[in-house]
Amino acid sequence: MAEHSNERTANNAIYAEGLGAGIFYSLNYDRTFGDFAGRIGFGYVSLHAGVSSANGSSGSSGSASFLSVPITVSYLGIGSKKHMLELGAGATILNVGANASAFDVSSSSSSSGSTTVVLPNAMVGYRLQPPDGGFLLRAGLNVIMGGSELPVLPWPYLALGGTF
Repeated sequence: MAEHSNERTANNAIYAEGLGAGIFYSLNYDRTFGDFAGRIGFGYVSLHAGVSSANGSSGSSGSASFLSVPITVSYLGIGSKKHMLELGAGATILNVGANASAFDVSSSSSSSGSTTVVLPNAMVGYRLQPPDGGFLLRAGLNVIMGGSELPVLPWPYLALGGTF
């Protein structure tokens, strides 16, 4: 009979995470190295709004976009190889862009701007990751440190995906 090993054979994971370090959502790649895991993700949200007069001679519009790249490192050494406490830290690179325009029959104006910030974050949560591959579940609390305007944002997360 083959002897069962306590070593992880499925070290890669791909998952979608709602909220968390990606702010709104993120699609992520994760790789485990012993009791540690590194993750990089990508999230993008674009919002648009506009209004115009009944005859179409004047109006205004606005848009905003949010591009997030979460990068984290987690410690997975507490628990079994399948059910574990996840403790992690990292940063989210967030690019926010905005555009606004207004027009009427005699003139038009527009403005735009964007900024990129790096937001440190820390997480604590539960991680279900079978050592030989299969369904991945992550759930917990991610604390994003935003600076003077929004010093700390406690942000829950739920991630579903697979390991291979």
